[in-house]
Amino acid sequence: MDHQERIGGVRKGWGMSGFTGFRCGEVEMGRRGDEMIVRLMSSTAQRSWRRIYELADTATRIDVQVTVDMGQDCQKFVWEYYKKATAMSAKQKDGPAVNVILGNDGGATVYCGARTSNRFGRVYAKGPQSKDARFENCLRFEVQYNSRMAKQVARSLAHTRSEAEWCIARSVRFFEERIGSVPIRTAKIINDSCSRKRTEIEGKLQWLRASVNSSVRLLCDRGFTLEVLDALGLPSGAGPRRVKDGELIRPDDE
Repeated sequence: MDHQERIGGVRKGWGMSGFTGFRCGEVEMGRRGDEMIVRLMSSTAQRSWRRIYELADTATRIDVQVTVDMGQDCQKFVWEYYKKATAMSAKQKDGPAVNVILGNDGGATVYCGARTSNRFGRVYAKGPQSKDARFENCLRFEVQYNSRMAKQVARSLAHTRSEAEWCIARSVRFFEERIGSVPIRTAKIINDSCSRKRTEIEGKLQWLRASVNSSVRLLCDRGFTLEVLDALGLPSGAGPRRVKDGELIRPDDE
């Protein structure tokens, strides 16, 4: 958590399932009686999950994935996988539920199974989801393991020599059973595929650039720099505001 704060995270209150504590960037932690829960996400999970797992009594969720550069827009691939998954599910007695979401921003996701089950899969366009140019035209095949299955998967992963190869093999096996072939051999695998989430500080700065910058520049160009600083609660260090009878005085009126 200290590391997340140093790189721009903001520590906030957090809670779930009776646990209460804090979250900062890619880390969440909380207490419930004599129990503690720790959740790691994105690059922090990829880098530090084993250290937390070795201290834990159990694991209740773990996600594994492989990210593939398809070389072109991913919506059509997601739609094809949806149709394949639907057809394969229909051939099974009580086959897994299959759902798809397509967005006008290029986003696309197909869900395989129930989120609350022991295994739940999703294939989605990583570029629109992450808004990261490195993932343009990339598909992510991700499996979420819960409960006892999560404990088994974490134990197996902790004893493998190559985490990346193990996660790829596990992801491929899951989706081959539900959508048929997975394009691992015909497309480029993105090895370092757990990007760091944008921190709260980075997000706020981006919002300032996109939503406030133009208004601030306009006001400063018109000579209202002191008023802008005052409106933002920033020290101007340059005398009183130019206000008379509750109204701003234009510089050319002074």
